[in-house]
Amino acid sequence: MKLIANTLRNLATMLLPMTIVSLSSLAAAPVAQFADTNAPPMSVFIIPDTPKEGRDPFFPNSIRVYKDRPAAPGTTDVSSLHLQGISISGNHVFVVINDETFAEGDEATVKTDTGKIDVICKKINGNSVVIEAGGQILTLHYLSNQ
Repeated sequence: MKLIANTLRNLATMLLPMTIVSLSSLAAAPVAQFADTNAPPMSVFIIPDTPKEGRDPFFPNSIRVYKDRPAAPGTTDVSSLHLQGISISGNHVFVVINDETFAEGDEATVKTDTGKIDVICKKINGNSVVIEAGGQILTLHYLSNQ
C-alpha cells in the first residue's frame, strides 16, 4: 500500500510543474478573432402583404399580420358586407356580418359574393358597427327588414 501511495505522490510531483507550464502558455496565447466570412448568417423576415404571400405559421387564420398593411382604398368591393343582426348577452354585445359573429376587436375572413374579405370589428354602437375591411373604415347599419 505504501508503494502505491509513494508512486502516486511522485507522479503528482512530476506532473504538477508540467501542468502549470502548459496552462500558462495557454493563458498567454492570443485569442483568435473570426473573420467576417465566418460570421453567422443573419435571419431575414419578410412580412407578407397578402395571405397568398404567406401567413403566420402559429396562427394561420389570423389576419393580424396584414392589418398594418391595408389594401389600397377602392381595390376591395365591400358593398356586399351586411350587418345581419345585433345580439346582447349579459355585458357582451355581438354582431353578425355575412353569417360571421364578431365582438369588438374580433377579426375574421368573411365570405361575400365577390370573394373573401378580411374584417376587423372596431366598435359596436346601438344599431350599427364600425369595421375595417379592405383598408377602409366603414359603418354598417342594422335594418330590421333585411
